[in-house]
Amino acid sequence: MSTQAELDSNIERKNVGTAIKQLIFYTTIDFWLFVTKLFAEYCNSTTIHGFSYISDRKKYVRKLWIMICIVSFIGCSTQIYELMEKWQKNPTILVFDQKFTSMKDINFPAITVCGQRLPSQKVINCRQYLESSGKNYNFHEFSKEKLQLIDFVAQLCWIYATDTSYLENEIGNLSEPLYLNLQDLFHLDTNFISSRFSMPACSSLVDNKKMVPWNCYIAFNKFYMYEGQCYTFNMNFKDKIIRENVLFPLEYESKPIDAERFDETDFQFEFYGFDRHLSERPLKLSKAQNKIKIAMNLFDDFNNKFCKKLYVIYVHDPDDVPWNDFYVQTLDFENFSQIDLIISPTLIDAADDLRKMSPEKRNCCFKDECKLDYFKIYSKNNCLMECYTKMMYHKCNCTTFELPRTDFQRICTIKDLRCTLNFTAKRNDFVDCNCLDECNLRKYNVKLINNKEVASVKNTFNDIRNSTFKRTFHKQISFKKILSMHNISSKSFPREFWNNETAIDEKMYSTPFDPGFDVIKYTPVSIGIQFESSEVVAMQRISTYTFVDFVAQIGGLLGLFMGISLLSCIEILYFCTIRLMKPVNEIVLKPH
Repeated sequence: MSTQAELDSNIERKNVGTAIKQLIFYTTIDFWLFVTKLFAEYCNSTTIHGFSYISDRKKYVRKLWIMICIVSFIGCSTQIYELMEKWQKNPTILVFDQKFTSMKDINFPAITVCGQRLPSQKVINCRQYLESSGKNYNFHEFSKEKLQLIDFVAQLCWIYATDTSYLENEIGNLSEPLYLNLQDLFHLDTNFISSRFSMPACSSLVDNKKMVPWNCYIAFNKFYMYEGQCYTFNMNFKDKIIRENVLFPLEYESKPIDAERFDETDFQFEFYGFDRHLSERPLKLSKAQNKIKIAMNLFDDFNNKFCKKLYVIYVHDPDDVPWNDFYVQTLDFENFSQIDLIISPTLIDAADDLRKMSPEKRNCCFKDECKLDYFKIYSKNNCLMECYTKMMYHKCNCTTFELPRTDFQRICTIKDLRCTLNFTAKRNDFVDCNCLDECNLRKYNVKLINNKEVASVKNTFNDIRNSTFKRTFHKQISFKKILSMHNISSKSFPREFWNNETAIDEKMYSTPFDPGFDVIKYTPVSIGIQFESSEVVAMQRISTYTFVDFVAQIGGLLGLFMGISLLSCIEILYFCTIRLMKPVNEIVLKPH
């Protein structure tokens, strides 16, 4: 049995427990009574609309205003949520700039010209090798160089490739790949018309006064595209666009200075009508009204009625590599001899504070921001081209000759034609790459104006199309004048024409004289390129809301629905801290 001391101890513990429970009970009651009074005091003194009607009113009035305040709070919260959602979905907007931008302050577009891009029909008629009659040829007797040429044309004029099994077998039996490097591709140049003949003269309108002639060859770089052999003007240099470990069929840099052909001032001073010399691309116009003209010859022997008949020209950003039909303009010179390209650019400039956002959030990339494997400069066009190239290699285990590639990737041949054609058909709507737009965008919109008259270019060769040359000797003399006028050496013309070690004079007067094509039968045409106006209104890409705008928008909604301001928030903070703490301490320490 328990002793008396133990009983007294148990009773004492029970009394202490009861006392603690009573203390907690009364303290809680006092605290909530105080909170109720404090809330009533807050309602009577706050600046928030409607709260003054909640305290010290009749019961039905208090309930009515509680409901009104709840509805107002829900409406305000809904509007703030929609504001937040809009900011998340569209963090940037486009607005018009407040001033005009002069055309001389923006880059002149790159002009990529694809003219007569097939070999002379007199040199080689590839069509006969690609149709059913190809089985009659002993392809194993063909040189590798000739097989490369036939394969190259087959990929351009695949419509001819009705029966290529014999050619495919021969290429498949080669001990080494048909194309080992880019030199094999550039080696085909000897079969195409020289740019000195297809683009004999260019000129610039300088200061709106006179046309100043210049040699097209010094400013146009050779460029292999899926259209064939093309030439590009004002496109950024290869080492600025393409990474070092990437192979790409674009001439590396501007032409070397040759005192016999060019004036060194072309490379030392501002280029004709532009603000800088050729070694500092991209170029800008020195005056907004300046323009350029390109005089071209379309030789009959290099025309093909069924393949690559139309003249193609691309007007694009100097940092972009044209590879699809986004920038293409198709020119038909059958009915017109002169075509003017009138350019109206679309400019979008991004604010610097957008760099604080992630590219995914702002839905655009700066050119130095999003990294590409093949290109140093980001653009949506370059991103799509890289994605297209990788997917083609994954599917076909090769890439076509005009695409960037690495050392271990081989160039597709006619054996891969079925696979590559499937991709070629998709190149214009290739969107499965999540490529973002550029934050700073330059888009050149083109309008064509046709003219049947050919604009003459001062100090260039005479139009000999209408002259009557009945004897071979006269043809030789005429052709010699063209060569000497442009200071063309024997090293610059196809090997089929003459041996590189043979002097031009000796070859010109030798008998028989056979350049491989008729130098008299051609059609002179002209392309003019200029801006539509001297100024343009640019667009600015800015944040939908800055921090100040965002605070002002939310503050406006809170003020509209509930009358809440910054001081109202300070009031709430005051009543929840300083005003609350001292009475709480008094309640806890109060004896009950």
